[in-house]
Amino acid sequence: MALSKIKSTSLETDATNLVKISTVTLSGDVSAEFDLDSTYEHFLFRFSAIHISANTDDFKVDFSLTSDTNYASATITYMGSRNYQSEISGTGTAGNVNNYSTGTSSSAVIANYVSADNDHSIDGTFEIYNPSNTTFTKGFRGECVYMEAGDNIIRTVTHGDIRNATAVDKIKFFMASGNMASGKITQYGVKI
Repeated sequence: MALSKIKSTSLETDATNLVKISTVTLSGDVSAEFDLDSTYEHFLFRFSAIHISANTDDFKVDFSLTSDTNYASATITYMGSRNYQSEISGTGTAGNVNNYSTGTSSSAVIANYVSADNDHSIDGTFEIYNPSNTTFTKGFRGECVYMEAGDNIIRTVTHGDIRNATAVDKIKFFMASGNMASGKITQYGVKI
């Protein structure tokens, strides 16, 4: 039996489907905000070396509906799960699941209990699908890798949907109590 080469078309290996829209370089920012429109049905955000100011803080995402400026009216349902490995003991578990929240808040936790140690940062991605659609819910998912306070290496996966039949025109990433001292967030449109 002959083996044939399989071409992967994932976002990571086939970057020709990504169009860079903007990059925010963080320097003590409380939040980073990005516009969403109907140019793309799928947006991807990459987090690179985000260092935070307040220990045990939560990294969150929030959504603004069309003409909404207070980021508080979207209805979302989401779930986050965590895997961790202790840096100290070398032991860990896969499948330590936390249901962070569900409900009517428009913000979702995408990394929780993050360490602010000088050599710790958040890296990962966040995606939102069909944000300008006014008929269906809008799905999203995020994945982050970071150190939590207590020196556990954490991988979180968050997924959910925005229940409103209204377009989402803005998205912002922020810390629950502190700020993002340094790092970058890059926004891409995904060509389908």
